[in-house]
Amino acid sequence: MFEYCSLVSGSSGNCHFIKTSSTKILIDVGLSARRIVKSLEQIGESIEDIDAVFLSHVHGDHTRGLEVLFRRHGFDLYAHESVLEALHLSPNDRVKALTGGIVDLDALRIESFELPHDAPMTLGFRMGYNDKFLSIATDLGHVSESVMEMLRPSDFLILEANHDEELVRVGPYPYHLKRRILGQEGHLSNEAAGRLISRLYKEEKRLRFVMLAHLSEKNNYPELARISVEKILEEEGIEVGRDLILDVAHRDHCTAVYRIL
Repeated sequence: MFEYCSLVSGSSGNCHFIKTSSTKILIDVGLSARRIVKSLEQIGESIEDIDAVFLSHVHGDHTRGLEVLFRRHGFDLYAHESVLEALHLSPNDRVKALTGGIVDLDALRIESFELPHDAPMTLGFRMGYNDKFLSIATDLGHVSESVMEMLRPSDFLILEANHDEELVRVGPYPYHLKRRILGQEGHLSNEAAGRLISRLYKEEKRLRFVMLAHLSEKNNYPELARISVEKILEEEGIEVGRDLILDVAHRDHCTAVYRIL
């Protein structure tokens, strides 16, 4: 068994749940501890059964619930050393520094890799269980070749589609914030997400499911993200529903629980 659920994903909060036959983990805890507990209960899970939490980076929309959850519950915490330092945490029996890039929790292998973002050591994750791979890549300004190499084996991909570039340009944000969002260490646009999905599918022929995630509240909306990506895929001869499944994570509630294996 290999399952995935997005508890929430958006510019205001992110939390991903992954489950195998013997292991349960969260990637990021960017909403209140109470909401995370309730969201897990809604899908029939308990925070008490979480074995580990992995942090992608230090921004609040990925760490908001950590302090309360870590104090009250018994999971292990994995993050890059720079993130632990920013959170005033030191490695110990429960706090683990992601220095080697690979963590094995029973049969689940979690590999971390650096993403180009404006927070120190922002990480993506690739999880392998038996012969299936689930990858999560949000908060990246562009797709480097090193990121592409880590994503290649993905059967199931959680990918940022943060914004529509034109909405950013004509929107109310100040110039410096627009420049940050659109920059090489900002966030991935709908168009860039579509191009990456197309490339992965055509080069590897493994990708079967994509969840668009980390949508901006002001510069995107679910139907626009879906339509924009689907249009690019169609132009490349990839038919959504026939060749792969495309879905969009919600910013305020859980998705379905998806079975990968």
